[in-house]
Amino acid sequence: MPQFDICYRDEHGGLAAKVTTPALDAHHAKILAHALKEREHKTLEVWDGETLVYGRGTDAH
Repeated sequence: MPQFDICYRDEHGGLAAKVTTPALDAHHAKILAHALKEREHKTLEVWDGETLVYGRGTDAH
């Protein structure tokens, strides 16, 4: 099962939290990222290695 990095950023764009987790695919990692998101996190990103597969929020790439 592939590993994905889920990164949460604060209002200044700094890394607030990072979770590395197995998921069936990028879609499942995206669902997990939203489920784990805390209110203070302004942006979330899902990475597959060096590739950004999903970003949501004001500073997402």
